[in-house]
Amino acid sequence: MRRRRWPGAKYVTSGSAHDLKTFPGENRDQHSYRSWLTELLTEAYRASTEHAVSMVFSDWRQEPTTSDALQMAGWTRQGTIPWIKPASRPRKGGFKQSAEFITWGVKGTLDNNRDIYLPGHFTASQPRKDRVHITQKPLEIMQQLVRICPEDGVVLDPFTGSGSTGVAALLEGRRFVGVELSPHYADIAEQRLRAELTQDDFALAGPEA
Repeated sequence: MRRRRWPGAKYVTSGSAHDLKTFPGENRDQHSYRSWLTELLTEAYRASTEHAVSMVFSDWRQEPTTSDALQMAGWTRQGTIPWIKPASRPRKGGFKQSAEFITWGVKGTLDNNRDIYLPGHFTASQPRKDRVHITQKPLEIMQQLVRICPEDGVVLDPFTGSGSTGVAALLEGRRFVGVELSPHYADIAEQRLRAELTQDDFALAGPEA
């Protein structure tokens, strides 16, 4: 399967008023996507501690390949969490494509000594007000997802985008490390993260560091 479309054509509902900047990495076919994601998740597995959890967002086209890559990297798959989007694109003559999927796995075994019980699905539309990224995730979902990380743990997002994962992590009292290739979105993420922290609490590592 080829992935040649401009990200805006894939992720933005037809007729949307905003004109958000695109991002790199959306031109991989299934084979290169699986190889690339497996390599990335393998390195994340190496850097993670026992009981760490990995979560990857994908649409229905990439969910099977995402599951393959997760397991090839060493993670033990725990399931797929559906995210239902009420304000999603309809499909003429067929069923509405209203779901995105979060494939998740664990390093070793799940830590069942923690007294937390998290949802198995989510329902929320993408942000409309002050939206700054094509695939920006709802903060209310991200805040629940980062709770899988222990209170003294670190949340890593290798695709930081507009910084929603980082903001959610800070709001939930977790530390955060983010990586972003696009200078445009790295600046936006930094601004959002700075708004949640005092200068004494904030540390930024850039290309010059």
